[in-house]
Amino acid sequence: MRRFGLTIQSRVIFELTNHTNTRTTREPTPDIVLFTSDIQGDFRRRNNKNTLTHIFMAIEVKASERAQSRLLPGEITEDILKLEAFRKEAQRRGSNVVPTMVVIDTAPDENEQMTDDSIEVILDEAKKHNVGLFYVSPNRQETVEWDLSKLSIQ
Repeated sequence: MRRFGLTIQSRVIFELTNHTNTRTTREPTPDIVLFTSDIQGDFRRRNNKNTLTHIFMAIEVKASERAQSRLLPGEITEDILKLEAFRKEAQRRGSNVVPTMVVIDTAPDENEQMTDDSIEVILDEAKKHNVGLFYVSPNRQETVEWDLSKLSIQ
């Protein structure tokens, strides 16, 4: 059985190309990063070459938490594109990463949940960019699986 290491909201991996100090700068490191057991618990920033080599999965999570508002497809698409960029950068450095988007739309009122059209947009974006997507709400569940042949997973 394979075992994995885990880091949450960590800046351990590497910084992507955004070096500007503006208010709109986003954290390039995914919310959750899973490592293969080969990392042997050492996922420090100064060990980034080893860290990059042993990344298994990068996960972004969006949860509905706004009163009188809902998650918008644009903000989820932004995270999907971030995951795609992360995967490409990791591949450029010799690693294979499984990019995954998790959307938890737990708003109890239907008028605060994502619309069907918005859900279709994010499902299409995930397929287009080969990012796995899991959407869950009180009355709907959707999944987009990866095309593993395009991920070069060993």
